[in-house]
Amino acid sequence: MDLQNSSLLSLWSTLQAEGVPVRFLNINQLIRTEQITNRAKDKIDIEELEKIRKSGI
Repeated sequence: MDLQNSSLLSLWSTLQAEGVPVRFLNINQLIRTEQITNRAKDKIDIEELEKIRKSGI
């Protein structure tokens, strides 16, 4: 998947670290991207990310 041309880019947040733009996803955004890609390995990741989100870590 080409993230540069993907609608997933709208989920990313950007901050500046010493003048360098850094893109990141919060846990909710990360779960959403995993759901959108819908690969078998992502389903396992979603389960683990949901556990982390529920634990409040």
